[in-house]
Amino acid sequence: MQNVKFDNCYRGLSFITNSDAALSILTVQNVDFTNCVFGVYNSGSAYSPNVYTFSQVTFSSITGAGFYHATTVRRASATFDNCTFTKGGRLYAYYLDTLVVKDTIFSNGSVSDGAISFSFGSTITVTNSTFNDISVTSVVGAPINIASTGILATISDNIFTNNGQAGGNVYGGAIFSSGDTLRVNNCLFSNNTANGTSTTVTHAGGAIYVNSGQGIILNSAFIENAVGTKSSGMTPYGGAIYAVAATHVSNCLFKGNSVVGDGGCGGALAVSLTNIDLQNSTLVSNVADS
Repeated sequence: MQNVKFDNCYRGLSFITNSDAALSILTVQNVDFTNCVFGVYNSGSAYSPNVYTFSQVTFSSITGAGFYHATTVRRASATFDNCTFTKGGRLYAYYLDTLVVKDTIFSNGSVSDGAISFSFGSTITVTNSTFNDISVTSVVGAPINIASTGILATISDNIFTNNGQAGGNVYGGAIFSSGDTLRVNNCLFSNNTANGTSTTVTHAGGAIYVNSGQGIILNSAFIENAVGTKSSGMTPYGGAIYAVAATHVSNCLFKGNSVVGDGGCGGALAVSLTNIDLQNSTLVSNVADS
């Protein structure tokens, strides 16, 4: 499919259960989905593709999800190359074996659980992409939300700025990981927050929250990320990183990160019930203000 625009629709592309034959590969190039509830939708069809490839595709002003895959009937892989998700467009990928996102922009949107929400899959790779001004409205979630165990996540050469500013999330302003391994390399995290609106759970991880498995964070910069507010009523932890699973951090810069609130700790990093291995890194002007 090439050079098509879907505007003001419920589902642009949808896969149903009474098709005559399975579609093995779906290639979508230079297509716009605008003002739709769903761009591409599959919640249970055995006749949906087992390989999705998207190139130069825009998902804009989407109220549900730009890409929605939540079926156990047919396992699949998906690649997004040089795409744009904006004004609420998001990528909801459950039960995909493999997800690859590269050279893609996620911006200016309020989303329920993540600009990318990936669960019950095997591997996710995100490279050379930008996440900017994304607000997550659920308590648990982040611009990249890795929501189940058994996942290897590789996040490299990306920029995360101004995320989480007005959302409900309190766990990870840029990345939340419940997978087996989170590997972050050569990324910039700037001015992300995990302030949220909840007063019943702890606020933690202005940029990254490692919830399970292990975290490996290399060659990255964390600048002016923050957790908590004076009025939140909850104790904030980890202005840049909060970990409840073993985490290795090497060759990173932490500058101007902060936690604000009663009993707050770890202006740059905080851990609970685990160990953090910090090597060859610089920490400057990080603050825990209680």
